[in-house]
Amino acid sequence: MFDWYYFLFFGAGILIYCLEIIGAHRSFEDYFTPTAQYGIGKGTVMVWAGFFSAWTYEMAFFSSIAFGLGVSILYWLSFYMLVYILLSRFMPLAIKQAATENILGLSDLYFRRFPRKGRQLSFIILFLANLDGLIIQPIFALWLFRMLFNVNGLLFISLLVSFCVIISGLGGIAGITRAIKVLMIVSGAALVFLPIYLYVIKGIEQVYGQYRHWSLLHTANSEYMLLFFLIVVSLAFSKISTSLFVWRVLLSVKRPHFSSTIKLAVLGSASFSLSLLAYFVYIASQHIDSNWKAIIQSFTDIQGTLLLTVATFIWFITVAYSIIFSLYSINSLVSAFLEQFGSKLATTKRVYLFSLIVGAVSVLFASSLFGRSLHIVFIYILYASSIAIPSMAILFKRGNLPSWIPMAILFVSMGTIAFYCLNNSFSLSLYIGLISSFLLGLIIHYSDFSENNKII
Repeated sequence: MFDWYYFLFFGAGILIYCLEIIGAHRSFEDYFTPTAQYGIGKGTVMVWAGFFSAWTYEMAFFSSIAFGLGVSILYWLSFYMLVYILLSRFMPLAIKQAATENILGLSDLYFRRFPRKGRQLSFIILFLANLDGLIIQPIFALWLFRMLFNVNGLLFISLLVSFCVIISGLGGIAGITRAIKVLMIVSGAALVFLPIYLYVIKGIEQVYGQYRHWSLLHTANSEYMLLFFLIVVSLAFSKISTSLFVWRVLLSVKRPHFSSTIKLAVLGSASFSLSLLAYFVYIASQHIDSNWKAIIQSFTDIQGTLLLTVATFIWFITVAYSIIFSLYSINSLVSAFLEQFGSKLATTKRVYLFSLIVGAVSVLFASSLFGRSLHIVFIYILYASSIAIPSMAILFKRGNLPSWIPMAILFVSMGTIAFYCLNNSFSLSLYIGLISSFLLGLIIHYSDFSENNKII
């Protein structure tokens, strides 16, 4: 077991480093928008961090255990190739179109596209889509605490959420930018050290032999492979089309540096994922069986204090990323929604207070829903998958859109979740949600919603 004070001192150091920025916003706009556009350096770090969250850590672990190294590498390379194509080829078109209409962000895009009723429904869609860091990750973290260390991690999760509330909720985009630079350096150094140390100490040939023996005893399930591929693709679409943080970062990158920033960020994120795969392959190779509980618990059984501390550090940083980005997105969305009813309703002090409330509610939900962590994760994946393609289609439409579009998106997503709750079949529910989402996306993309043909 390692000393938890390492994490507390590290978090305190980050807060001290960001202290001059926290709560020092001169205007409401400074909280959400950078004072200057990002160059290649800051832009790369921010986009890089946006695609290296807790989902990356957890899904890299799952793929390495379930499918082995070769298939996992193909999956993650496909994922980052898709992300690169979407960010470098399609998103510049959406951003250019938004600039011609003087659209300032993702929430502004949705609220301008739809009439009043459609805006309210769009608010619900985006709100639910950006809750993963505030609801999913704290619940999952509590579950892992129990599995790894056999302790109730509520106190530590409360401290982690409090840290994220201070950085994101009180620091705004400037606080996030400053903290992310340090966290990326630490996580990058840890991800270089961890696999190299393990493979050099153990011996690359011995690790390869153990992994080869392990892989011969395990055959990847083709159904799981298809499910994982669909989940990875749909989460990529959902992340780009619904994350207010990702959109803010993309809009803040200087246009001449946009292409280079995307290339470097995607390469960096892919290298982090491959490093995680190498580490998890080592963990998996230590076990003959494929019992998930035994492999998870091996984090504490087969590693020394140093390695366990480094691996846990990386995990906590990715969880912090998810919470920070979700909190910023929720604050941005709620503020944009309130501004429709009057500029005085959304102020910096109220955003600070709202952030504190959201952080407290996040911890409360985590402690209350701890026993259903796996079901909560499945429900979020189904929701994100069922809204991914229609949300992406909305980004490329011009002019006003009818209110039935967000209504249909909510109907498809809620119907998919209801089907899963009634039948308890995740795979079938995912197929239904994706097919419905694809059909709805085609309708949105190819339909003419001009004034003469609009359907209210």
